[in-house]
Amino acid sequence: MSGHILAIGGGAILDPSCPLERYLLELAGVARPRVCFLATAVGDQSERLLGFYQAFAGRGCKLAHVELFGRPEAPAERVAEHDVIYVSGGNTANLLALWRLHAVDGAVVPSWSAEACSPVGAPARTAGSRTL
Repeated sequence: MSGHILAIGGGAILDPSCPLERYLLELAGVARPRVCFLATAVGDQSERLLGFYQAFAGRGCKLAHVELFGRPEAPAERVAEHDVIYVSGGNTANLLALWRLHAVDGAVVPSWSAEACSPVGAPARTAGSRTL
């Protein structure tokens, strides 16, 4: 798998007018990108999920989300079939624990490489770490 990782720290995210999110969709390189939202770090909060769908509605992409709380069915496979994986901020330790438990880290990590990483924003300066 090849691709890009665009690490966005802070700023106006999940905003219909956000230029970084437009750029993210352009990086997918397809006319109608499949976008998957992971709100694991905020406990799959329904408010955050709703915000994702509202922010990306009308952008010409196919939207989905994968919840890891409860009993998810084939979450790693579902994540891997998307062109864009949008990860919510929040509790990174909980996110990593659940990603490892459900093998989602293996669905996300293969595209990670120094050449593909494009960190954006002050908090994203730590994006060079490859530990997942």
